[in-house]
Amino acid sequence: MQVEKGTLLSIRFPEYYLLWTFDSPEFLKKQLQTWDKLPLEFYDKGIPNHDNGPDYRQALIKVGNTLMRGDIEFHHEWQDWFRHGHDGDQRYNQVILHILWYPPKDLPEDLARRFPHFILSEHVNMPYHRWREAMEILKNQELPKPVKVPKLGSVGLDPRKLAWKRFIRKSQELRAWVIQFGWETTLFMGLAKVLGYNKNSHPFVQLIKSLPPSKIVSLLPSLQRSPLVFWVLLAWQAGLLERPLKQVSRTGVPDYRKLINHLKRQFSHVFALPRQDLIQWNFSRLRPYNSPYNRLAGFSQIIFKYHNRSLFNILLDIHSNRMGWMQLLEEVKKIICIPLSSDFKPFFQQLFGSGILAGHSMGSQRSQLFHLNVLLPLFYVWAGVNHSPGFARYLEDIYFQFPAVDSNSRLQSLIRDIDPSGLKNAFVHQALLEYYQLNFTRQQLTIQKMH
Repeated sequence: MQVEKGTLLSIRFPEYYLLWTFDSPEFLKKQLQTWDKLPLEFYDKGIPNHDNGPDYRQALIKVGNTLMRGDIEFHHEWQDWFRHGHDGDQRYNQVILHILWYPPKDLPEDLARRFPHFILSEHVNMPYHRWREAMEILKNQELPKPVKVPKLGSVGLDPRKLAWKRFIRKSQELRAWVIQFGWETTLFMGLAKVLGYNKNSHPFVQLIKSLPPSKIVSLLPSLQRSPLVFWVLLAWQAGLLERPLKQVSRTGVPDYRKLINHLKRQFSHVFALPRQDLIQWNFSRLRPYNSPYNRLAGFSQIIFKYHNRSLFNILLDIHSNRMGWMQLLEEVKKIICIPLSSDFKPFFQQLFGSGILAGHSMGSQRSQLFHLNVLLPLFYVWAGVNHSPGFARYLEDIYFQFPAVDSNSRLQSLIRDIDPSGLKNAFVHQALLEYYQLNFTRQQLTIQKMH
């Protein structure tokens, strides 16, 4: 199947279609080769990575006569390597194969030398329309049956041990971010990840990596700063503006289009960055309040509220007071659950034809998820770096006292047959999610061996 950009076949689709195709040998030709015509064999496709970083870990492949072990990354086109910031991200240093959909025209020499490239579309063994139909069928299929969870406290499930393992893994991820981006930007990246929910956490984090709040604030004159201006600049960088702007131009509503175009002209030379693609953002099956546009409004409001202060230090000071968990949750909620500017509603009304907008930057449950999954592990890293074991023990105590907050569908399927009295604390939910992830990875390995 040959795919050339600029044809009907270049219509974009989710990146996970590439991973599904790679995982399904029946979709691929028998003889594979890299872009530079070297034979390619997969001895071990590696372990799917359900966290940030390369898509597959520790694959074993043979390119020509060379055996290689390392990670695999998927993209629509080679430019995504730079758009997503992988060129400067140490987690991608072990990538040994770059799997693309579109043939790489004008591939930079340094990227061509860095690792071989495999063009997936050239090795699909069916017409494009049939392949797309197959992907849509897979997309609409039910999720795999949930992992059967043993009884709490049994040999198979030690909640405290599994929950702590998950906490340390999150701390290590945040520590890597701190080393590369600093404390303040890491905090905002964590906030973006939580506000992105499951479907948009990755593009939201990538947005803040490429355009951190500190950069926006440093370049904007103080009188020009507002939640709405921050939103426009972030939405522009995110690739979220073009579609609504086209719709506004048809309706003949000029007011906010002028504002947006003015900001784009003013900052186009400053933000000379590759902008994200709209296809990276997911809008399906989301409540209007959870759309990327709405969540970005909440994020922009928080940036504006603390643009001349360090949000990291404010939240760290609150935790340093070592108050009880109930008071701590309330204090953090006061800081980050703040009313949205009244400017957003008429702006959204004109730009999207709807004034549906959350009243606050985030809700109480989202605040607690941010607290549990970002603030506690991040401050635990800070305690280690600053040799504060007493503060670290306080954070550990808060983690194991934290009330249950997760309510995602995966967790609901796991707790179906568990006594509710054992589910009052968040660490038990964290343990269940960790148990699920470990078993899901084992299932994937079993499926790969069967193939």
